[in-house]
Amino acid sequence: MGAKLFKDIELSETLISFFDRLEIDYVESKDGALVISNNNESNVVFSQYNKLNDTKPFANFNEAILNYPFGEKIAESFFKQEFGRHPETFFRGILIKNSSLKILDRASYGLYCDYICSEASDLNFSTRPLRRFLTEFFMIADRFSYTNEAYFPLTVDYGKGKKTFFSQFTCKVSDSFRYDFFIKNVVCLLANTDTLEVNISPDGKVLLVRAYWFKDFENNSWPSLFISNSKTPQ
Repeated sequence: MGAKLFKDIELSETLISFFDRLEIDYVESKDGALVISNNNESNVVFSQYNKLNDTKPFANFNEAILNYPFGEKIAESFFKQEFGRHPETFFRGILIKNSSLKILDRASYGLYCDYICSEASDLNFSTRPLRRFLTEFFMIADRFSYTNEAYFPLTVDYGKGKKTFFSQFTCKVSDSFRYDFFIKNVVCLLANTDTLEVNISPDGKVLLVRAYWFKDFENNSWPSLFISNSKTPQ
């Protein structure tokens, strides 16, 4: 079923084609955001950051990422609300290289930051925004570990797709984990990525964060943000 677009909504042909392919059947403008529906479930998309709704999946994405296989997969998985923690499976067919490591304590942060940046450099990706992201992300992870809301080991996957470098972080979290507060911390890292994805498993026990950097991304492009299964334990 093709996307049903209200007359007061202007979408590019790229987005119309994308929504059509996903069989998204309803799009409307509401409170400064676009609300899309699929299988009778609504998702808030294209909201500004200060419109973030903690009870719904949320995205603010630059459609330029749809020119990259990884970007297309990110957007598709958001609208389908998929939780895929294993890159080899989740990115099947588009993943070129993947490495994995486990961080057992905070003393290892600097060492592994060097490992990941060295790999990105070998693949001809700029390491400056990557190193900034990793340094600040590890600081955030450390704070949540200190309050016993997130647990070691922190599993880190990193690797390459077509014109894409990504890093993925997964760890177990406690029943007291403040997902909404974590999101407010981690969105500050957007300036050092081209796309940031935050997800939590349906049972609320596993946190997943992915960051992406795209080659030949337009200099003036703004970063994309995807937040899935947003919820705070009762």
